[in-house]
Amino acid sequence: MSWPSHATVLTVEKRGSAAEENEDYANFQRNQSDAAIVAALADGASDCIYSREWAQLIVAAFVACPFLDGRSLNRALSGLYQQWSTQTSSKELPWYVAMKRQMGSFAALVGLQVDSDGTWRSVAVGDSCLFHISGGELIRPFPITDASAFDRRPILLSSIPAHNDTVVRDLACVNGSWSPRDAFLLLSDALARWFLHRLNDRPWELLLTLSREGDAEARFRQFIDQLRDDQSIRNDDTTCIVVRTDSGNSPA
Repeated sequence: MSWPSHATVLTVEKRGSAAEENEDYANFQRNQSDAAIVAALADGASDCIYSREWAQLIVAAFVACPFLDGRSLNRALSGLYQQWSTQTSSKELPWYVAMKRQMGSFAALVGLQVDSDGTWRSVAVGDSCLFHISGGELIRPFPITDASAFDRRPILLSSIPAHNDTVVRDLACVNGSWSPRDAFLLLSDALARWFLHRLNDRPWELLLTLSREGDAEARFRQFIDQLRDDQSIRNDDTTCIVVRTDSGNSPA
């Protein structure tokens, strides 16, 4: 059975940076054969080199073939290491940049697969988050449930294999069921932290409304600019994916 779904990606680079310097990357794909939708957001670490490229590789791999457990993540990483190495070693680099490259790139990840049988699955590494909204209420935050957790340095996916043993072993995984008109929000860390700080204000309603606007990208940029002006959010690349199961019969 097919079911209508929709996804929207909204992103704003950190203030003072150009759009092409945005180290967040997000994408989604709808599988027409079984109506599944896959979405992923990776947040490249700004203190590392080639983080944007690493984030793009991770998201492309997840959307093409979702890795929803440690074993499949490990398989995906084996190919990603080679792609990152090839892509970054082909450039002539000053010695100090080459030294930084040896330390690798790092990124947080949150990935989602929503299936037509009424189930969904998600994985996360680091501090990018997923929020499941059903019946107008927040049902589940994942993997972080408390804004204070953002004060700790997150474990991230690295382009250097030796750094990922703990990541693969302790990959955060979750699954659940969805209903028609549910929504999933995938947020990079700055926006996720703001979201968790303001749960009493029902922040999902604002983000869902913004994503439905015809000028959603401009409205989202204006919204993030205002949060930065108010010092309500850290000046960082900021990204939101909204996935909706808008209507249709229950898949149960």
